[in-house]
Amino acid sequence: MYADVFVLGTCGIDSEIGITSLDAEEAELKRCMIEQSGRIVVPATTDKIGTVAPYKVADCSKIDVLVVQTTVSASLIARFEADGMRVEAASWEIGSYRIISKADWVRHFVGPYPE
Repeated sequence: MYADVFVLGTCGIDSEIGITSLDAEEAELKRCMIEQSGRIVVPATTDKIGTVAPYKVADCSKIDVLVVQTTVSASLIARFEADGMRVEAASWEIGSYRIISKADWVRHFVGPYPE
């Protein structure tokens, strides 16, 4: 299976360690999907940033776009940008997400679908 865009949920993301998971099988599946995807988008709430779970999924250099909450510090964002990823700050509250279509979400954070 190949995905143009893979929206990767994560248990933890650290600028030095990378993307991590709490489950070995889930980490393996995510590694496979990363290799089979054109672009990788990782939305991460503040509690996930700087957190390291037991199973490594990938280095941060694999991420194209990291979506973080607006409360994340500029210095922390700079560390992730140093790995070559685009970092977008988004405002949201846990439990009260603004509902938009998947296509609109991808266009906003990633760009237009490839032709």
